[in-house]
Amino acid sequence: MAGDRRTLNCARYFAVAALIFFFLASCTNYWLHAVTCLHENDTVVVKMRDELEGLQGYLLEPNNTNGQKSGTVSPTTTVGIDILNGSVKSSGKYEYQRRYVNYLLDLTLLSLKDFSRLSYQHEGFFWSCSFIDRKDKNLLSKFIYFYQPHRKCCTQAFQSPFPSKEGISLAEFQSNLVYHQLWSVLMFLGVVFITIGFLGIIFKTCHLNCCKNKTVGTIFLLAGVSFLISIIMYVLWMSAVIEMMAKKIKVCNSMGNKRNYGVNFGVNYGWSFIAAPFGILFSFIAGSLFIKISGNDGKESEGMI
Repeated sequence: MAGDRRTLNCARYFAVAALIFFFLASCTNYWLHAVTCLHENDTVVVKMRDELEGLQGYLLEPNNTNGQKSGTVSPTTTVGIDILNGSVKSSGKYEYQRRYVNYLLDLTLLSLKDFSRLSYQHEGFFWSCSFIDRKDKNLLSKFIYFYQPHRKCCTQAFQSPFPSKEGISLAEFQSNLVYHQLWSVLMFLGVVFITIGFLGIIFKTCHLNCCKNKTVGTIFLLAGVSFLISIIMYVLWMSAVIEMMAKKIKVCNSMGNKRNYGVNFGVNYGWSFIAAPFGILFSFIAGSLFIKISGNDGKESEGMI
């Protein structure tokens, strides 16, 4: 009896650990970590470069003294004109204006093309978040919440998982999306199973110990199996993502080598994915111990009869 009591306590401890790791894996949005570069073909850089080139032509026109130019000037350009005109016109010499404006525009373009600013992406069951920030010596620190910028773009991961915004062909993306959907469903089922099993431990829903322990053990085993299959589905999804992002990562690596940034661009597994196997292991151990206890209780009941 004392041995069964110790086994029961161990099973409960493993059940608590499994529940914690299951919720850590499912509620944190770090199943995927992606680091990519910003290059000249990015929408933001192209748009701002066009704006600045238009601003350069506007300011360097010798006959442009009334602040008007034929054609359409965007709000961004207008703001730049208002800022730069105050400094440029105060010199009174066109040559100095030209050099000063070229200097400002080259400096701004250089900051736009600054490849030390990288694109970071992380996602999980609920959210897919991305942000742009400078390169850090330890890139993994960017995937810690406290080291991330306050401004970042987050969308529902189930509707728009990475890399749906990276220009991947629709057919290639849709053909592999089934792995991501199966991963989501199976992980949700795993969390439901382990929550029901944990509630069965707390509230003792079954009157006979052998029946209760066998039921709880089976539920924990089902939770572990669901999470195990979900991990397999996510590995298949990650393999597809890495293949879809291969061209983008190749461009980033070539640019990084030219500028000697030493950044390991790519798509990797995150903290949440690493936590999931521990939850599966603890769930299997807890389920096996509960079933073992139920077998011992059944033998004792037969012996008493």
